[in-house]
Formats: sequence, C-alpha cells, structure tokens
Amino acid sequence: MILFADSGSTKTTWAATATDKVLVTEGLNPLFSTDDTVLRIAKQVLDVFGQPAALFFYGAGCGTVRAKKRLSTLFGTVFQCDYIGIHTDMLAACHAVSDVYPAFGIVAILGTGSNACIYEDNTIQMQLPSGGYILGDHGSANHIGRVLLRDWMGQRMPSNLSIKFQELYELSCENVIQSLYHGDHPNRYLASFAPFATQNMADEYCNNLITSCLEEWYTYQVEPLLQHTSRRVLSVVGGLAAHLIHQIDDLAGRHDLTVMKVVENPIEGLRRFHTVLVD
Repeated sequence: MILFADSGSTKTTWAATATDKVLVTEGLNPLFSTDDTVLRIAKQVLDVFGQPAALFFYGAGCGTVRAKKRLSTLFGTVFQCDYIGIHTDMLAACHAVSDVYPAFGIVAILGTGSNACIYEDNTIQMQLPSGGYILGDHGSANHIGRVLLRDWMGQRMPSNLSIKFQELYELSCENVIQSLYHGDHPNRYLASFAPFATQNMADEYCNNLITSCLEEWYTYQVEPLLQHTSRRVLSVVGGLAAHLIHQIDDLAGRHDLTVMKVVENPIEGLRRFHTVLVD
C-alpha cells in the first residue's frame, strides 16, 4: 500500500492505493506546524490506514532541503516504511491535472496560498518563488483576506459591507493585530476572510476586489512564466480556484490563455498516479 497526502496550509487530505478511504486533517506546513502537531496527525493517519510500504507527502512549504529533511525525520518515527518522499504541493497539482489532459503549459495553485510553474514532459521546468503570505501568494485566499482587512480597517469598504463584515467575524482592530502578529497561523487567519468576498461576488466591491487580486496573480506568477514557454494553456488547482472558475475564465480571455482544467482537490489525481506506479 502506498500512502499519499496533499497538504495546504489549511487542510491535509490523506489517501492510499488499494482503498477508497480518505482522511482530512488540519494542514501541515513545515513553516508553521510544530513537531508535536506533525507527530499527532501522523499517528492519527496510522490508526486509519495502517503501516504503508511507502509514503508520498506533497505539501505547501516543502520546497527546501531543510523542510524535506524535518518532515521525513518526523514521519519516519511513526511510519516504518521503505520510502518516505517529501514533495511540493506544486508537484501534486501537476500530477492532478495531467491524468486526463496532456501535461504541458502553466499549472497553478489557488488556495490558501498560490504558486505556478511550467510543467512539460512530466517535469516542472520552471517555478518562481511564491514569496509566501507576506511577499507573494497573489490571488490566493490569504491575499483576498488581506485586502478585505486592509479596506475594512482603512474605511475603504462600502459601509453596508463593512458592518456586515465586522459583525460576521466579530472584528476589532485589536484582535486583528493580535491574530496577525501573535497567532500561530497568520496565513490561515487571513485566508479565513476570503469566503466573504466569494459569497458576495454579486456586489461590485467584492467582484472588483477578486478581479484585482487575480490580475496581480497573473502579473506576478503567470506572466513571467509565459515568457519561457510558447504554450499559452493554464490549469489551476485549489479550493479557491473551484469557487472562481468564471473569474479565471474571464482573466484567461483577457490575456489570450486557454484554461484546460480546474481541479478543486488533487487527491483523486494523485490516487490514479500512484496506482499506476504500483501496477
């Protein structure tokens, strides 16, 4: 049995070959998750699936040697398997969109965070640093949440929405600052506000805000990659992407891109990918 997981900063989805079981736990990001959290969740997964022959963990924040080594060591204390591979969530997205369509062009993630790459010949050919929730993550849920909070605090949000926003999240300037600068998961906190924008897209303010954030995503993460490939095709993975299919189509139309596929959760694509490996 091969155990595999797709992990964003908000949630981790676990599955395995030869079973239809799926387990969803909290997100495991080595930039934020403590050792105790990783070990606790690993033991929970072990109770559900049993010992695997191999583990493939795809996660946000797993692009550095340090992060890979740390997670591999922690998982190795729980899973007594022959192989433990730690890979980026970007590679999971590529596997998820290439099971049906030919794997080529731009593959992107729009979830709690965001990223993009050129994926050709079953390999990530080029990927820019995302910059994380402070310097990057353009178009992501935490980017949208950050703009909402900024406009609310700066009294730039329309008054009817501002009252609704404040009451819905029980906001005060003090608790916002406390959560951002002293909370354990500031990126997850920012992303928690994005549903307000997606659920109120009929309002001009929210629609314009989402359009603006997606344009920044295109400018900083997609457009630079297009300079290195002649294939103007785009596939997008992530929970936020699934809510913004029409907005992504509109953006693609404005920039002469073809949207090949939008996938909310890559786990079934990963199941097919790893089942083929076993066979």
